[in-house]
Amino acid sequence: MQPLPSQLALSCFAGRLRRDREGWRWSDGEREPRVRDAASARVDLRCRERRAPMAQSLVEVPWSLAEAFDALAWVVRGFNARSYEVDISSGSYPALSAKKVTSTAQCPADRRVTPALGMTVALVPADEWRTWCAACPVTPWWSVIDEEDLRARAAGLGWKP
Repeated sequence: MQPLPSQLALSCFAGRLRRDREGWRWSDGEREPRVRDAASARVDLRCRERRAPMAQSLVEVPWSLAEAFDALAWVVRGFNARSYEVDISSGSYPALSAKKVTSTAQCPADRRVTPALGMTVALVPADEWRTWCAACPVTPWWSVIDEEDLRARAAGLGWKP
């Protein structure tokens, strides 16, 4: 696992979106109210742990989150170095209300959810994930409905996934 950035330098999309004292702001100065903070270790991130018999516990880290959130670049580097695998999530999601959500299409438009609801996940050792959560307690949070627009906005500022 790679060293983590300072909590004060939290950014997404290779620095195109940065967190300051007032929230998230694009590199051109525009505020981004669709991105909020979440506690990294909270269940809200939907990074589920897989416990296979006789195997190392792994955490499903949504690929879209790892690709966008600069503090998770270590997950992408780990995949590129063939240390981690990318898989398809089982598709069983936690309930967002009384209703069980089995697809992002079922998420209500006004409900804030994380990009973690995507199906493609990186599988990282649970111990490494817990160490990262302790060192980087804040993670960005946005609705899957806004994700395409956020990625397009970042691309317009020069981000290349």
